[in-house]
Amino acid sequence: MKYMSFISASYVPKNQLEKDQIALLEIYNRDLINSDKELKEFQNEVIEGLNQLNKNNPRCDPFTPSWHELGGDEHDYFISGIRVVRFRIYQIKE
Repeated sequence: MKYMSFISASYVPKNQLEKDQIALLEIYNRDLINSDKELKEFQNEVIEGLNQLNKNNPRCDPFTPSWHELGGDEHDYFISGIRVVRFRIYQIKE
């Protein structure tokens, strides 16, 4: 399976942590993921990066990001636990 990451929406950040979340996820926006193995590695890398932002911004309320699969026939995913960005991974039809 192939996948593509995508920021479907972003909102006005209220603090430095939220600004950093947007900046980090923009790096991963529209990345092509070529296999299920790469998908797991990509998901882990994104979550580790977001968790590091909590450590870098200790004065802001921490958040707990996690991946969830959208329902339906496709294998699409989204990150929950963050408020400022809607970040998704879409399965590409072959």
